Amino acid sequence: NQALSSFNLKGAENGATDLLPSFNFTYKLNPKTNLRLAASQTVSRPEFREISPFSFYDYARNGALAGNPDLRRTRISNVDLRYEFYPRSGELITLGAFYKHFKDPIEMQYDIGQGSPQFGYWNAASADSYGLEADIRKRLGFVNTNLKNFTLFANASVIRSRITVPDGYLGETNRPMQGQSPYVVNAGIQYDKEARTSATLLYNVIGRRIFQVGNKDIPQIWENPRPLLDLQVSQKLGKNAGLKLSITDILGKKAVFYWDIDDDGKYTPGKGKDKPIYQITNGTGITMQFVYTI
Repeated sequence: NQALSSFNLKGAENGATDLLPSFNFTYKLNPKTNLRLAASQTVSRPEFREISPFSFYDYARNGALAGNPDLRRTRISNVDLRYEFYPRSGELITLGAFYKHFKDPIEMQYDIGQGSPQFGYWNAASADSYGLEADIRKRLGFVNTNLKNFTLFANASVIRSRITVPDGYLGETNRPMQGQSPYVVNAGIQYDKEARTSATLLYNVIGRRIFQVGNKDIPQIWENPRPLLDLQVSQKLGKNAGLKLSITDILGKKAVFYWDIDDDGKYTPGKGKDKPIYQITNGTGITMQFVYTI
């Protein structure tokens, strides 16, 4: 009871009131084209596990993960400039640039401990992230009338981020934020016929990113890029019934988390090369559902 009371008091100390303004300005260049400018202030608050004053065993990391009751919320300033073009109904092409400033970003890092690995959370001083992004959604009927029920869609981003660490930190200082990839690509093709039969093939890949922040004694753990391919199919059976088929991770590529020993920016295993820390194969998942609506 005493520990619980102490935790409740600590939670009260973490309370805060935030003013979160937002601004959105759209200039219509012509009936099909917009120029949009947006700015906002947002926050990201610690989750219960991140501020809990106890540790638990994390089987994925094979070590103890401890919360930090002193974590501060992250305040984020966002600016976004976007060009939007809508050729036809259901189609779009957008190009954008964005900038984000993070005050007190929360990261997971190695904690100081003996024996088995120990991990914890901390606030970096600040971080900046900026980049370019593009989106496209286009019906394929212009190629051939037989393709009128197919729609191609894709979005891609290139991002650069840099962290600023507190005074006295002894680990690597010239690095991106934990979890931030230098690029993200999503693409797919969708088939939709008279709202009865639909199918979507989805592809996703991200650039390598920091999975675990290191310290002066242990390097960062990086997550190697891994392509994902998913398929979703649905078919209506009469007015109220239908079937849904989902196949996830069709390619079944292994997820690799590693130390970049040779510091060459890519995963190169072997003697004297990079050292894998975790390797996970999730396998392909297949789900079939029968849905009936009353």
